[in-house]
Amino acid sequence: MLGLAREEIPEFTVQVYEVTKIFSFGLSPDEIEKIDKAMQKLRGCSKTALDERSRSPRDDFLSAYLAAAAEAGESSPEELVSQVMTR
Repeated sequence: MLGLAREEIPEFTVQVYEVTKIFSFGLSPDEIEKIDKAMQKLRGCSKTALDERSRSPRDDFLSAYLAAAAEAGESSPEELVSQVMTR
């Protein structure tokens, strides 16, 4: 859906798995720190993908999403990154 390069998918998958641990009970401070680092990596990945589509749209979901958001004119770049991450 994000149109990641094939070589980026394994690392992205690992980070998504780490972030989903937030729904576990009894997390230690170390586990919370790992989750936070994974979230920051995912945020960076999402921002990079959106920036790339902004510069060079493709025939994919993110490009269509950015076009719709630009037409609506209601979201900041940071809001767009957050929305992509929570979908």
